[in-house]
Amino acid sequence: MKVVSFVQRKLRLKSTRTVKNSPKVWEATLRGCDTSGNGTLSLEELLLGADEVLAVMGLEGTRGAKHEKHAQRTKQFITRAFAAAEDDASGELTIGEGMTMIGDLVRTAQLDIDAQEALETLVGSVIAFFVVLTIAAFSFLNLESDNDYTVLDAFYFMMVSFSTLGLGDITPSYGNSMYVWYAYTLLGLGILAVVMTALGDIVTAHATRLAIAKASGTESAPARKKEKGDQAPAEKMADV
Repeated sequence: MKVVSFVQRKLRLKSTRTVKNSPKVWEATLRGCDTSGNGTLSLEELLLGADEVLAVMGLEGTRGAKHEKHAQRTKQFITRAFAAAEDDASGELTIGEGMTMIGDLVRTAQLDIDAQEALETLVGSVIAFFVVLTIAAFSFLNLESDNDYTVLDAFYFMMVSFSTLGLGDITPSYGNSMYVWYAYTLLGLGILAVVMTALGDIVTAHATRLAIAKASGTESAPARKKEKGDQAPAEKMADV
């Protein structure tokens, strides 16, 4: 919505980024990490090439704490993915195995960006919602000056209207009050829809990221420990 976009621009919340995902570029990048020239990749070679990986992903523009955070998360992902992908205990991965690992890394990074942008949209839409709610409440109070409504009554009525509950204990008078109520209710419902969509995007991105981490073996140690803890009682019951 234009109202939400306006708030995001004014508060500098809006940022649209996309992680680069070109197979040819990634193959060239991985071959560049192969400093030994033997056609395989060791963990040390991949970790040394982490900055190049960040650059290809389009995250090289980050500086300071953000860059350190991206670099640390990338190295952690590479370390875990390497351990999960190395089946033959050779200490090295083929370029093809490295491409699979990078594919998971790119998808995870894009999900992180999508979740961050959804969070920015959520913040902007929540701010826009309360701004519209305040303007609508005081407009209603001014147009209904003949009635003995308080400020609390006005905010209560607009919240009930925006949430589509429609209790009917407070109703607008016919005429200008009714027209203004229609306009602000439609605007408030639109902003609430943006809020719910942003929340859904954040939850979806988080769930997908966890699914990728579990499938690729890159889930965090606490998550793996919890999963093993959950399996232990079942194994004990089986033994009994």
